[in-house]
Amino acid sequence: YHFLLVALCGLLCLLVSTVNAQFAGGDGTAEYPYLVENADQLNYVRDFPDAFFRQIDNIDLSDYSSGEGWEPIKDFTGTYIGSGYSITNLIINRPSSNNIGLFGDTAGATLGGIRLIDVSIEGKNNTGSIIGFSEESTLVLCYATGSVQGQDNVGGLIGLLDQGEIVKSYALTNVLGISNIGGIVGMNDD
Repeated sequence: YHFLLVALCGLLCLLVSTVNAQFAGGDGTAEYPYLVENADQLNYVRDFPDAFFRQIDNIDLSDYSSGEGWEPIKDFTGTYIGSGYSITNLIINRPSSNNIGLFGDTAGATLGGIRLIDVSIEGKNNTGSIIGFSEESTLVLCYATGSVQGQDNVGGLIGLLDQGEIVKSYALTNVLGISNIGGIVGMNDD
């Protein structure tokens, strides 16, 4: 019995240390958010969609730019604070996919202080630089530059905003689409 207990404790410690190794620190709580300092750690955000994150350095996504480019983070319900650090070389080339952006879709999430520099994003419907489809989420002190292209609901920051809030954020993006196109939001469905 004692051996089994020791083995289980060892396994638990290994699992916890593996999660911590994916980030620069933190435990994913509001008090101690996971710390994100490079592209691989930003990619791991998708594995913990309801956690708290804080970016602690500029991030270059060049390693995620080939083929279809960055895979949007899906079903995000947590908090991501960019702390004013930049994310560069965000390239997404998915013209037949919906809900395209750094975050594909969010629900009840909070995103703050995100700076996207010179993005090149192409999706289908619900395409934005930061969020493709945002449901009851909040975007604060964020901005993006570059180009965003899609078909319906295409915006400089958010493609489709449903019952959410944007505070002190802006986009300097070229936005191209067929219907519901906007500099900040493609479609606001309040």
